[in-house]
Amino acid sequence: MMAMDACRTFAATGIVWLHSARPEGLGNWEVLGRAGVPLFAGSAAYLCVASIMRDHPKPFLAYVWGRAARILIPFFAWSLIYLLARSVKPFITGGENKIEINAGLLWTGTAHHLWFLPFIFVATISLFSLARFVKPFGHLSVKLTGIILGISCVLGLFMPQSWLAAYADKHYGNSGNFYTLVLSLDAIPALLFGAAAAFLLAGRAPQSQLSTTWRAVGLAGLALFVGATGVLFYQGRSLAGENIAGIGLFIFAVMPFENAALRTLAKLGPLAFGIYVSHILAVDLMRNIVPKLLEKSGTVITAVWWDVATFIVALAFGIAISMMLKRAKPLAWLIA
Repeated sequence: MMAMDACRTFAATGIVWLHSARPEGLGNWEVLGRAGVPLFAGSAAYLCVASIMRDHPKPFLAYVWGRAARILIPFFAWSLIYLLARSVKPFITGGENKIEINAGLLWTGTAHHLWFLPFIFVATISLFSLARFVKPFGHLSVKLTGIILGISCVLGLFMPQSWLAAYADKHYGNSGNFYTLVLSLDAIPALLFGAAAAFLLAGRAPQSQLSTTWRAVGLAGLALFVGATGVLFYQGRSLAGENIAGIGLFIFAVMPFENAALRTLAKLGPLAFGIYVSHILAVDLMRNIVPKLLEKSGTVITAVWWDVATFIVALAFGIAISMMLKRAKPLAWLIA
């Protein structure tokens, strides 16, 4: 799907932007990337369930192994890469190695963005099991499951998480198991929406069910994304706002839109996963290593332009590394 690949590219770019922005630099502008994770969660759930509704599902163990090879093995590989990179950093900057080796790294990873891979592995395995269970019961059961998941999505948008976030911040700071749990809970509403859409469509293309109105629905989704992102910009982060923005982008993504701009963005769609997993290497360089080296010469970087430069370098790095790994077939598994 052209629109889906284009939106994946946009979402990956947004996440790079999000991780490049500093509070003292771009501040609120980082919310422009907040729809990225909800879009990835919703689209992964949708594609997982839709494939089962369309075709005869794989045996459970075969599906689990396929997911592990595509998600978990790259997760462990990138965790090792970040561990090695961050172990070298203290020798350059003179600081301390802040990575603590413990069992929690098996699901949090050694970089803060890698949590999404174990999360989406568990989520897709769960949805695969649910879809396999429901499908034999017939059309009514499939639709009813979609309705229940849709209602759960709406309830999830407004679930009280402030207590959990506060506990995580107090006891674990910006890392640890509870921090990962908070991020996982944040992504669940969009995940449920994607799964609900797939169950309600029962494996059929959205445009086949919406007839001539599919274009209006897709544009309404895009408007929802723009509106929710605008609210986030003026009011700050919120679980509902981020998920609604991601859901709006997802609605646009599953429609068969085609034009030159989408075609250009879609070319990078297959690299989105690679950009996501690799870009923090460049962000670390630009945010933690280069400024420390410049400080030794008396230069302190606080200007907004450094955030923009970090974004450009990290995005270019992510694209370049992904293209190189994709062409090197023995290493292509690193970017799924």
